[in-house]
Amino acid sequence: MKINNKRFWKFEAIMAVCATVMNALFLYQMNSGFTPKEFLTSAALVFPPFLLSGIVSWLVSKNDLFGTLFKWNFIFTSVFMVIANTMIYITDNTSGQSFSFFLFLSFFLIIISPIPLIICCYIYQKLS
Repeated sequence: MKINNKRFWKFEAIMAVCATVMNALFLYQMNSGFTPKEFLTSAALVFPPFLLSGIVSWLVSKNDLFGTLFKWNFIFTSVFMVIANTMIYITDNTSGQSFSFFLFLSFFLIIISPIPLIICCYIYQKLS
């Protein structure tokens, strides 16, 4: 499907909402507060993989059905989460955390990501 389609921008807006929900779930599970600094710091980890996976899954998907969008979104979100965490580990590891900690964060985000993805793909399906 093409990116210049009006439905694509609806889907990307819903993916941004999905990333916000995922960010809130992440902060809630990590037992940290919702201070603006922590929210923006974790948003740098969560938003790019969700928005990139929305673009790539839209391009790869042959149709905009719920199942295909969710499948491709989940696959690409998982891959981009691992890549984003690896890049953060390589470029900005000032806290001295081990690589296994960053992989744990990636897999933790991958485990809780299907819930917002299912909800957002379902909402998109109902809106279009």
